[in-house]
Amino acid sequence: MPSRKDAWCLTAIVALTVVATRTHRASLAGRFPLSRRERGFAQERQRRTEAAVRAYERAAQRFDASRLEEASAAARDLSAAARRGAAAVVSILDHGAAGDGRGDDAPALRRAVAAAAGATAPRRVVHLPAGRTYKMSAVVLADVEDLELRIDGTIRAPPMDRWPARAEPEDETQSPELRRMRYAFLELRRAKRVTVTGGGAVEGSGRAWWRVRKRRPSVRAPVLLLVADSRDVAVTHLRLAESPFYHVVVLRSSSVALRRLRVASPPGSVNTDGIDLLAARDVTVDDCWVDTGDDNVAIKEGCVGVEVRGGTFYKGHGLSIGSLGEGGTTASVRDVVLSGVRFVKTSNAARVKTWQGGAGAVANVTFRDLDVRAVGAPVVVDQFYCPASQHPGPCANESKAVAVERVTIDGVTGPRPASRDCFERRGRGRSTPRTGDALHRPRCRLAHVGRRGHAPLLRRRAVRRLRVEPEARGRAGLLQRRPLLEREGRAGALRGGQRDARLPLRPFAEGAAGPRRERDVRAPRLRTPG
Repeated sequence: MPSRKDAWCLTAIVALTVVATRTHRASLAGRFPLSRRERGFAQERQRRTEAAVRAYERAAQRFDASRLEEASAAARDLSAAARRGAAAVVSILDHGAAGDGRGDDAPALRRAVAAAAGATAPRRVVHLPAGRTYKMSAVVLADVEDLELRIDGTIRAPPMDRWPARAEPEDETQSPELRRMRYAFLELRRAKRVTVTGGGAVEGSGRAWWRVRKRRPSVRAPVLLLVADSRDVAVTHLRLAESPFYHVVVLRSSSVALRRLRVASPPGSVNTDGIDLLAARDVTVDDCWVDTGDDNVAIKEGCVGVEVRGGTFYKGHGLSIGSLGEGGTTASVRDVVLSGVRFVKTSNAARVKTWQGGAGAVANVTFRDLDVRAVGAPVVVDQFYCPASQHPGPCANESKAVAVERVTIDGVTGPRPASRDCFERRGRGRSTPRTGDALHRPRCRLAHVGRRGHAPLLRRRAVRRLRVEPEARGRAGLLQRRPLLEREGRAGALRGGQRDARLPLRPFAEGAAGPRRERDVRAPRLRTPG
């Protein structure tokens, strides 16, 4: 039985805890004023946040203005070609479309495409005029050739309750990613030499889908624009917004160009990847502005020869290669170049994600001249990818995995991210052998910038070269990181005469539960008396 002294001590501890909790809640509620220093920090954070939002809005407006100007110039060229007789322009309004946002204009679009296919002009165009909203059910344009679909108005998908139930069963022999992408709103199938362009928009009405899929991720949602089994296809200048699922998907197609697209969905959207490529070859993504709630660009299994150049990826998860190897499948991605892209407030800039238990390889990948701003981790290689939305329950540590080899990082610049390193590797379990992994030439310059005018808050870190080599002993295939820093003198490697600082590269703690970083514990500096 506790004594009276112990009882008084326990009562005092409980009382102090209650008082401290109420005081903390009151301070959070604003009852107690903050100190001058705390108010200054809060105002500085608020000012920077508002400035960043304004800067993003101005940049987005400039991008939209230039995109629409290019689309207008193309429309003027089309009008001139039509007057000369070099182009046959078929308006959807001439084939029964109302354009009032209420009726179904999909049959009118099919009739306009059929009429344009019978034209004899060298350039055949199906036009959706501006200033109108064309509400349509799902449209499949199959076996079209030498056609231009010009969208200057707004195409809007029906709400979720108006979508018909899927009649055809899924093929269980196909990979999970392929089964997820076979359901689309606007689809080009077996198309050749087709261009989809214009200053208009394609809206997916996806908010009801997001609410359902947050509770039930297994529900299949439609892709907004699907290019399947096609070649020589270009999609330019369009705005794609609020897709129920992925926005643009290129599936089993070759020689596809995606240029100057504006993809936008709010952060709370579910699986709204901006641009997804699956089994695609020779694809170019050029100067696109992608703002989504998931991967900005995802390069999935079977892709060869993909180049992503320029543009801005805002929020989202950045560019991802994968996920690959889900369900023990064999998947490979080769010859990928990501260059000149700005990443703003994304969770990663570039990421390779593979499931354990799969097979195949990710090879010949180059990340060049990336500009990262408020990014969680610039470059991540995750070989223990296992999200709860796709794999409920614990994730087993398998004995094989997709190999990652010949990955080059050449130029990552911007403010220092939340991650201390430019490159991060995840998922190095003991029973996951890999061979041939290599990382060549990381060249990073990351800075942590404090308030303007305070030079001591500016720290520059530079990594000239970093290579991943096999261990000299132990199990074959396990890797460790050995940094090789090449400097041009004590301060020559850093610009502006800043203090030379090594980038702390700490090993991963390996185990079946996935990656974990070891703490960097430094001995305290002792102060001698006198």
